[in-house]
Amino acid sequence: FATHTRAGTPAAERLLDSRPARTFLVAHSRVFVRSKRSTTGDAIGAIKQGTEISGCTEGRWLHLTRESAQAVNAMPKNKSDTRYVDAWVLMDGSHIGIASDLLVPEELAPPELRERAQQEEEARQKRREEVAKKSEKKVMRKGKDAAKEVKEPDSEDE
Repeated sequence: FATHTRAGTPAAERLLDSRPARTFLVAHSRVFVRSKRSTTGDAIGAIKQGTEISGCTEGRWLHLTRESAQAVNAMPKNKSDTRYVDAWVLMDGSHIGIASDLLVPEELAPPELRERAQQEEEARQKRREEVAKKSEKKVMRKGKDAAKEVKEPDSEDE
């Protein structure tokens, strides 16, 4: 896979699609989403502890699925219609001096981390519902404004 550095190439897509996506929980207080599989890659987002993300493992890195990148607002500039995008999260930071795991497989996560993940998901759901309500109110307001603009015909015009 090292020869295919960009998601979206046919060879990279075939390889990634052949591997199952795994789900992880962020165990560290915060991890960065990078534009490439390197700590020198641009930080295109950050993920808080307890957040659930999915992707394909590549060495010490997790190659995020499109859905995970969108869920954490870390879509890279080269958006494509592929399953994976150029969004990477370091899973093991031992080589850069971080003693603990940054991500843990969902099935191995300790109960307190699972609880935090549940709280994070509930908070995200609440925010989505609030945004949907605001959008609905805005649409209703526009509909009322449009109805006010419709004038009744003048009796002289009839």
